[in-house]
Amino acid sequence: MTTKGLSRKHVIVLISEDNSNTLFQSVDMHINIMNRQLLNAKSDISINCICPSWNGITLTTNKVARASDFIVMEKYLKNLENINSNNNLVPCLPQSKSFLKILGVQLI
Repeated sequence: MTTKGLSRKHVIVLISEDNSNTLFQSVDMHINIMNRQLLNAKSDISINCICPSWNGITLTTNKVARASDFIVMEKYLKNLENINSNNNLVPCLPQSKSFLKILGVQLI
């Protein structure tokens, strides 16, 4: 299923495959903790799911994420013990619809 325009409800984080596999071992726990941290930061978004994508992960949210939300997500990902944070774990919004097709992200 695709939408007519861009879906900005996806947040893309480029991470290595090893870090991605480590994250997916307990993905439900990570979603719950990130949602709790977003709530503590008085954000009105929540993360619905985390999906693997080309060269990283995709976080699907209920609303469009703001810069303050990115800071909370980035801080959480960098503070994970099993994740090698030497790489830049910077969340970003998708840039184009064709970029999402390359990544294999299903638009809602």
